[in-house]
Amino acid sequence: MTSTDDPDVPQRPPLYPLSTRTATESLRIPAAVLIVLLIAAHAQRWGLDSIVELLREPLPIISLLAAYFAGLFVHELLHTLGYTLIGRAPIRSCPISFDGLLVAARCLAPIRIWRYRAATALPGLVLGLLPLLTGLLAGKAWMSVYGAIMTGGALGDMRVLWVLRSVPGNDTVIYRPAIGAYEAEPSPTPAVEPAPES
Repeated sequence: MTSTDDPDVPQRPPLYPLSTRTATESLRIPAAVLIVLLIAAHAQRWGLDSIVELLREPLPIISLLAAYFAGLFVHELLHTLGYTLIGRAPIRSCPISFDGLLVAARCLAPIRIWRYRAATALPGLVLGLLPLLTGLLAGKAWMSVYGAIMTGGALGDMRVLWVLRSVPGNDTVIYRPAIGAYEAEPSPTPAVEPAPES
């Protein structure tokens, strides 16, 4: 760790050392497979015709595309809200950056790992699983397709959660833009007061 030189504190290597672009490119095929499987789940429950009817007209396709591109920004905005509201990080430490069509929200302040996990999972739950489950339960093909696409788009967040799975919940995590990696720092152990002599 770069934040402490205390030999009594266990040092950990950087976590998830991948840039946004590298991570996105490496997950394209798994995300596509996941999207197809989730759409197939809707077709299995409500029939393939519901998907075919949706894709037959131009208006639903245009609305899906518009909702998808809007969702890319909303996804990162939800991360930022999670970092500030759940993680209690200062808003100025949570920039949203643009790299072509890629949008990325980062938290440059150290926050508790359980708060970071919640902020990381938030967009996938709100934009992905919620509309997906609504579509599957109510037979709304548009909602199922949109939810499937956004769930596939949240695969990178799932990967971050997987990488951080072994970090204790009370530890802190911070993103280091200089190395493009997350770092986890163990929480200091409270000093144990000696028992009074009898």
